[in-house]
Amino acid sequence: MSRLHKFIVEIISTAKDVCPEAEVSFTTESLEGEDATIKIVVPAEKFDEVDEAVSEKRYQVFLDEGYDIVLSVSEKEQAVAAAAG
Repeated sequence: MSRLHKFIVEIISTAKDVCPEAEVSFTTESLEGEDATIKIVVPAEKFDEVDEAVSEKRYQVFLDEGYDIVLSVSEKEQAVAAAAG
């Protein structure tokens, strides 16, 4: 497992610790030079808690390792509405 993948797993684990029902996907394909993008969808009542926890973890990874990991945390209701168009 690469170091980048290790940190992706840690961020995802942080989200799942706070909200086990979180829906998570990620990619390491870069659009603008980022190392990875993680998308997390959670129930509205867990949004703030998950967003804060993963943002702190992502920032620490950036400071310590220099990996630019983009996070997108959204509420399940918003994600469903956006998909419906």
